[in-house]
Amino acid sequence: MIARDAGSACGQRSGRVHIYNTERPHQGLPGRVMPLTAWSATPKAQAPRPKPDRPRPQRAASTDSPIRTIPVVGGMRVLKLRENGSIRLRKITYMVDGQRAGEDVLVSEDGDPITVADLNGTVLIEHSRPAPGIKYVGNGKPRGRRPRTTVASPMS
Repeated sequence: MIARDAGSACGQRSGRVHIYNTERPHQGLPGRVMPLTAWSATPKAQAPRPKPDRPRPQRAASTDSPIRTIPVVGGMRVLKLRENGSIRLRKITYMVDGQRAGEDVLVSEDGDPITVADLNGTVLIEHSRPAPGIKYVGNGKPRGRRPRTTVASPMS
Protein backbone atom coordinates (compact mmCIF):
# COMPACT_ATOMS: atom_id res chain seq x y z
CA MET A 1 0.00 0.00 0.00
CA ILE A 2 1.35 3.41 -0.98
CA ALA A 3 1.11 6.26 1.52
CA ARG A 4 -0.73 9.42 0.56
CA ASP A 5 1.26 11.82 2.79
CA ALA A 6 4.41 11.92 4.91
CA GLY A 7 2.56 11.24 8.17
CA SER A 8 1.00 7.99 6.95
CA ALA A 9 4.33 6.92 5.36
CA CYS A 10 6.05 7.37 8.70
CA GLY A 11 3.32 5.39 10.44
CA GLN A 12 3.59 2.54 7.91
CA ARG A 13 7.37 2.45 8.31
CA SER A 14 7.27 2.38 12.11
CA GLY A 15 4.71 -0.45 11.91
CA ARG A 16 7.01 -2.50 9.68
CA VAL A 17 10.00 -1.86 11.96
CA HIS A 18 7.95 -2.97 14.99
CA ILE A 19 6.91 -6.23 13.26
CA TYR A 20 10.49 -6.81 11.99
CA ASN A 21 12.00 -6.42 15.48
CA THR A 22 9.35 -8.09 17.67
CA GLU A 23 7.35 -10.70 15.73
CA ARG A 24 9.44 -11.97 12.82
CA PRO A 25 12.25 -14.50 13.57
CA HIS A 26 15.58 -13.41 12.14
CA GLN A 27 17.39 -15.90 9.95
CA GLY A 28 20.85 -14.62 10.94
CA LEU A 29 20.38 -15.05 14.68
CA PRO A 30 20.97 -18.38 16.44
CA GLY A 31 17.73 -20.23 17.14
CA ARG A 32 15.94 -17.80 14.82
CA VAL A 33 15.03 -15.52 17.72
CA MET A 34 13.52 -12.12 17.25
CA PRO A 35 15.96 -9.16 17.02
CA LEU A 36 14.45 -7.46 20.10
CA THR A 37 14.96 -10.65 22.15
CA ALA A 38 18.62 -10.86 21.09
CA TRP A 39 19.12 -7.15 21.81
CA SER A 40 17.55 -7.41 25.27
CA ALA A 41 19.72 -10.45 26.16
CA THR A 42 22.97 -8.63 25.33
CA PRO A 43 24.64 -7.13 28.42
CA LYS A 44 25.09 -3.38 28.40
CA ALA A 45 28.68 -2.33 27.67
CA GLN A 46 30.56 -0.02 29.99
CA ALA A 47 30.95 3.54 28.80
CA PRO A 48 34.47 4.27 27.51
CA ARG A 49 36.71 5.95 30.05
CA PRO A 50 39.80 7.97 29.24
CA LYS A 51 43.07 6.32 30.17
CA PRO A 52 44.91 7.99 33.04
CA ASP A 53 47.94 10.06 32.14
CA ARG A 54 51.18 8.16 32.37
CA PRO A 55 53.43 9.49 35.10
CA ARG A 56 56.37 11.43 33.74
CA PRO A 57 59.76 10.06 34.69
CA GLN A 58 61.50 12.13 37.32
CA ARG A 59 64.98 13.27 36.37
CA ALA A 60 67.48 13.02 39.12
CA ALA A 61 69.59 16.09 39.65
CA SER A 62 73.01 15.35 38.23
CA THR A 63 75.42 16.90 40.70
CA ASP A 64 77.79 13.93 40.83
CA SER A 65 79.59 14.84 37.61
CA PRO A 66 82.94 16.42 38.54
CA ILE A 67 83.28 18.17 35.18
CA ARG A 68 80.27 20.39 35.86
CA THR A 69 82.07 22.12 38.70
CA ILE A 70 85.21 22.79 36.64
CA PRO A 71 85.07 25.95 34.53
CA VAL A 72 85.20 25.06 30.85
CA VAL A 73 87.36 27.19 28.57
CA GLY A 74 86.63 29.06 25.37
CA GLY A 75 83.24 28.23 23.87
CA MET A 76 83.03 24.72 25.27
CA ARG A 77 80.32 23.53 27.59
CA VAL A 78 79.10 20.30 29.10
CA LEU A 79 75.67 18.98 28.09
CA LYS A 80 73.82 15.78 28.94
CA LEU A 81 72.63 13.65 26.02
CA ARG A 82 68.87 13.11 25.88
CA GLU A 83 67.17 9.71 26.22
CA ASN A 84 67.59 9.11 22.49
CA GLY A 85 71.25 10.21 22.43
CA SER A 86 70.76 13.69 20.95
CA ILE A 87 71.51 17.24 22.07
CA ARG A 88 69.75 20.49 21.28
CA LEU A 89 71.70 23.63 20.41
CA ARG A 90 70.09 26.87 19.29
CA LYS A 91 66.77 25.16 18.39
CA ILE A 92 68.53 22.47 16.32
CA THR A 93 68.63 18.82 17.37
CA TYR A 94 71.91 17.00 16.70
CA MET A 95 71.85 13.22 16.88
CA VAL A 96 75.01 11.97 18.58
CA ASP A 97 74.70 8.30 19.56
CA GLY A 98 71.73 6.43 21.00
CA GLN A 99 74.07 4.05 22.85
CA ARG A 100 75.40 7.00 24.88
CA ALA A 101 72.02 8.33 26.06
CA GLY A 102 72.23 10.18 29.38
CA GLU A 103 76.01 10.70 29.27
CA ASP A 104 77.73 14.06 29.72
CA VAL A 105 79.48 15.38 26.59
CA LEU A 106 81.69 18.36 25.76
CA VAL A 107 80.25 20.64 23.07
CA SER A 108 82.37 23.15 21.19
CA GLU A 109 80.57 25.83 19.19
CA ASP A 110 83.61 27.92 18.22
CA GLY A 111 83.46 28.96 14.58
CA ASP A 112 81.65 26.94 11.96
CA PRO A 113 82.09 23.31 13.01
CA ILE A 114 80.16 22.04 16.01
CA THR A 115 82.12 19.34 17.77
CA VAL A 116 80.73 16.92 20.35
CA ALA A 117 83.22 14.85 22.34
CA ASP A 118 82.99 12.56 25.35
CA LEU A 119 84.60 13.61 28.62
CA ASN A 120 87.81 11.80 27.67
CA GLY A 121 88.17 14.01 24.58
CA THR A 122 87.17 11.45 21.93
CA VAL A 123 85.28 13.25 19.15
CA LEU A 124 81.83 11.70 18.69
CA ILE A 125 80.47 13.92 15.90
CA GLU A 126 81.56 17.03 14.05
CA HIS A 127 79.17 19.01 11.86
CA SER A 128 79.25 22.31 10.04
CA ARG A 129 76.36 24.60 10.92
CA PRO A 130 73.20 23.61 9.02
CA ALA A 131 71.44 25.92 6.58
CA PRO A 132 68.72 28.19 7.99
CA GLY A 133 65.47 26.32 8.54
CA ILE A 134 67.11 22.95 9.28
CA LYS A 135 65.92 21.68 12.68
CA TYR A 136 67.49 18.18 12.78
CA VAL A 137 70.96 16.94 11.93
CA GLY A 138 71.49 13.18 11.91
CA ASN A 139 74.69 11.34 12.69
CA GLY A 140 74.85 9.45 9.40
CA LYS A 141 73.90 6.11 10.94
CA PRO A 142 70.63 4.27 10.27
CA ARG A 143 67.84 4.75 12.81
CA GLY A 144 67.11 2.14 15.43
CA ARG A 145 69.25 -0.15 17.51
CA ARG A 146 72.55 -1.41 16.22
CA PRO A 147 72.52 -5.04 15.17
CA ARG A 148 74.30 -7.39 17.49
CA THR A 149 77.71 -8.43 16.35
CA THR A 150 77.34 -11.92 15.01
CA VAL A 151 79.88 -14.48 16.03
CA ALA A 152 80.47 -17.25 13.56
CA SER A 153 78.71 -20.42 14.56
CA PRO A 154 80.99 -23.38 15.34
CA MET A 155 78.84 -25.38 12.93
CA SER A 156 79.66 -23.14 9.94
